[in-house]
Amino acid sequence: MRALLDEFIAESKTRLGSLVGDIQTLGEEGNDFDERRLEEDARASRAVKRTAGLFGFENVAELARAIEGTLALIRSGHLAPDEDAIGALLRACELIAASLDDLDREYEIDVAESVAALDDIRREHEPATATLDDLRQPLQDEAGEDVGFEVEYFALRGAVEKFTRLYKLDFELSDMTRYGKRTPVELIREALLDGVIVDARIRNMQDEFYDELPSGPLRYEVIYATNLPLDVVREKMSLEEKDVASLRVEYDFRKNDDRPNPTNS
Repeated sequence: MRALLDEFIAESKTRLGSLVGDIQTLGEEGNDFDERRLEEDARASRAVKRTAGLFGFENVAELARAIEGTLALIRSGHLAPDEDAIGALLRACELIAASLDDLDREYEIDVAESVAALDDIRREHEPATATLDDLRQPLQDEAGEDVGFEVEYFALRGAVEKFTRLYKLDFELSDMTRYGKRTPVELIREALLDGVIVDARIRNMQDEFYDELPSGPLRYEVIYATNLPLDVVREKMSLEEKDVASLRVEYDFRKNDDRPNPTNS
């Protein structure tokens, strides 16, 4: 497990270095930015957010979430990359870098002001919507029960525009033999062949996580968008019926189109 953590740190630092350079360039280019590059930067932020969520690093995940949404808003043309936006983005990157350098003390770093600054900028410039009051969308199962995830709006919208089904997958990491001894990274890579990971987290974290798998229950929860039906997802992921929940999503796309809100059928 320590090897997976080291891989996360190395990959996140690489993505962060590229992201900082692109944000600085964005400040110089203004509205004449490379849209494709900005989309790649949003995906890099999303990757850091998801992996940080997997390991339980909530501060890093919150910062990456705010960066991702802000970049998506700039790319959409609703937010100009002015001095305030660029400064807030770079400050968030600085705090992620500080957290990655000392993850054992990650929770001691105060990220609330930085996250709030980016969220305030976005609230001021996001298009109005009749059904979505905040930047995060709470998810429910088909029975209308809350599944405990609030997903970043832009990540959710991007997923359901490409895929027709949304699931919550629940893995028991204390007994990986149930999944053919596949690691969390291998499970993610397999899932990405047929869909996207919208969000992920580990539950029931314990102090000894840094040394080895905890002796108590350790759950890996994933929000997964795909076109695959429920029975196929269960078979591919080697999950039992109780470990896969179909989710429903109800919100406006914030665009002038006539498409219905996406739901699982």
